[in-house]
Amino acid sequence: MIKLAGIAGKEVRITPPQFYIDGCAELGVAECQMRRAAPSASFFGIRYMLSILSAREWEVKLCGFSWEGWKRHSLLNERRWVEDKMTSGRISILV
Repeated sequence: MIKLAGIAGKEVRITPPQFYIDGCAELGVAECQMRRAAPSASFFGIRYMLSILSAREWEVKLCGFSWEGWKRHSLLNERRWVEDKMTSGRISILV
């Protein structure tokens, strides 16, 4: 994947395993469930951007996030997480 992204001119970020573990915990995915339920790459992308962008300086807007995907993604939990972030004003969705 890194090679393909590089060929396409895309930037690649590799996060430490703890970022994955913390993201799972934030969604309520217990360590014993991680083999059966995995957060989506979109969730981790949103979570990463929120962790590096100051809420005072940046408006984070989502586009094309549909909560559809692989059957083992934690989509219901991700939807609740995004809705909580929307309620708090941290993110919004472009219409």
